Amino acid sequence: LNLTSAAVALAAASVAAPLAVAQTAPQARSGGLEEIVITAQRREERLQEAPLSVTAVTAQTIEARGLTDISKLDTPSPGFTFGRSGNDARPAMRGIRTENVAVNADTTIGFFVDGVFQSRSQQAMLGLVDIERIEVQRGPQGTLFGRNTIGGNISVITKQPKLGEVDYGGSLQYGSYENTRAEAFVNAPLGDIGALRITGVRAVGDGWVENSFNKGADLFDEDLSYIRGAVRLQPTPK
Repeated sequence: LNLTSAAVALAAASVAAPLAVAQTAPQARSGGLEEIVITAQRREERLQEAPLSVTAVTAQTIEARGLTDISKLDTPSPGFTFGRSGNDARPAMRGIRTENVAVNADTTIGFFVDGVFQSRSQQAMLGLVDIERIEVQRGPQGTLFGRNTIGGNISVITKQPKLGEVDYGGSLQYGSYENTRAEAFVNAPLGDIGALRITGVRAVGDGWVENSFNKGADLFDEDLSYIRGAVRLQPTPK
């Protein structure tokens, strides 16, 4: 009698299991992967279809993680590490690091803003504000991006002006060592065929590594003022 009861219970369990899977399967399919469009090959394509090793950091991730410069990109980007000496950025990917930061030296990890190459390592330390996404492209990218990309690229894509739309916003942050950061942007239409977007940031803070020789020059202090403007025109057939 006990064997019969066990057999009936086992049969019931084997029937119930597929039913449970069938009920939860549609939820798994509805989740899916977020569709992210990148331009790592100088053309728009879905991240899932690009034959490259690319990490796309979206605007939502940038805001949620408080990414204010590329020094914090190592967390969401596997294979990317960041080093710094003074104001010079020394990023590394796949074992290749920018070592020579002299004014007459070439970087080995390219840094681009809206497709424009930033030739000096100090330029990579500019603050990230009003960003659409960041593409970290691992491995040599010389074919499409030039000789300064032996180890890979960091490509920053800023938010562009939106036609026919008034938009504005800002944020204020305060932290340890008197670190204060204020960001703001405004998007305004220019008639029916144009739009203007202006973005600015002001950041100040005391250094957290004491300079015993020069009290006013502690390491990793900050005094940054940055403004960026963009105009978009979309002519009519006339």
